[in-house]
Amino acid sequence: AWEEGFTMLLPQLSTLRNMATAQSLKTTHHALLGEAEAAYQSTLLGMELCATQSMDLIISRLVQAAMLQATLEGIHAAQQQHLWDANAWEAIDGKLESFDFLGNAAACIRNERAFGQTSIEPILNSVFSKGAQTFAELTGPLPTPPDQAWARVITDGIFTKYVQAFFCKQWRLCLEAYESMIKDLEVATANASSLPWMKSRVDWKEEAYRDKGVFANLLLPALNLFYDNLLKTQTQIRLMRICTLLERHYLEHGAYPSDLMAIITHDLTNPMIDPMTHEPLHYQVLGEGAGFELYSVGLNGKDDQGMGQKKQTKQESDASDDMLIRLSPEEPLLPPMSILP
Repeated sequence: AWEEGFTMLLPQLSTLRNMATAQSLKTTHHALLGEAEAAYQSTLLGMELCATQSMDLIISRLVQAAMLQATLEGIHAAQQQHLWDANAWEAIDGKLESFDFLGNAAACIRNERAFGQTSIEPILNSVFSKGAQTFAELTGPLPTPPDQAWARVITDGIFTKYVQAFFCKQWRLCLEAYESMIKDLEVATANASSLPWMKSRVDWKEEAYRDKGVFANLLLPALNLFYDNLLKTQTQIRLMRICTLLERHYLEHGAYPSDLMAIITHDLTNPMIDPMTHEPLHYQVLGEGAGFELYSVGLNGKDDQGMGQKKQTKQESDASDDMLIRLSPEEPLLPPMSILP
C-alpha cells in the first residue's frame, strides 16, 4: 500500500519485534537449563526473523536493529553456559556478518522521500479547501475554509493557485534537504570503511533544515539520530562477532585469551580495533580466563570504563555511551523479562 504514503500501516513490525523478543527469552531459558540444541535452534530462528525484517524504510530498519539487539542477548546467555561447539559459533558468526545496516541507510532516506511525495502530492494538486484539510491531517490546521458552499467556491477560486505555489516551493525545499541527507549518508557510509565511525556521523540538527520550509521542519527532525542508531547496532554486531571468536578459542584452550591478538583471523578484519575510534578495543579477562569484558567507547569516543551498560547510577549511565559485553565467571542470574507491548 505504498500509495498511502506516511499513513501506510505496518502492523507486522510490532509482531516481528515481539516474536524476536520471545525467541531471545526462549534462548535464555534453554541456555540456563543447559539445553544446547533447543537454545541453538531458537537463536537461528531469532536471526531468521531479523533477516526477514529487511525493508529499506527507516522505521523498519530501526525495528530490525531492536530485534537483533534482543537476539544478541540470547546469544550472550548461551555463551555464558558454553553450550555450543565451534561449528555452531562459526555458523552464528556467518549470520552476523550478513547484516549491513550502514550500507542500507541512504536507501531508507530515498524511500522516506518517496513516501513524502505520495503524501504531499494531494496537497500540491488540490483546491485550497481540500488541500488545507489534507495539510491539517498531517500537521495542524491552516486557516479554516468557510463552510458555505458558495463561499468555499469563491475562496478556492481566489486562493488555490497562490496556496499551491506556496506548497510547491515548500516541497521543493524539502526535496533539496532530502537530497542533501542522501549525499551525507553516502559519504558517511563510504568514510566508514576507512575512518573511525565517530568521525563518520551525520549532523542533521535544526540548523540543517531550518531554512528548508514547513515540510522539512515537519518531517526531518525525527531523522537526526537515525544513522547514530545504525552505527551503534553495527558496533554491537562487531563486538558479538569477536565474542564468537573468543568462544571458539575458549573451546580449544579452556580459557579466554589474555589478548585479542590471539584471535586474529582473515574472516574479521582487525578484530582488536574499535570501529568507533580505530584504537584498540578494551578487553580484559576475568576469573583466571573464565570470563571477560569487551567494550567499545561508543559514539562520543570517550573511555568511560565500560560504564555505559553497567549498573551504575542514572547520572553516570546518561553521561556514558560505552558499549559493553561482560561474560562473568560467576553463575549467571536469570535476567529480568521485558514486558511485551
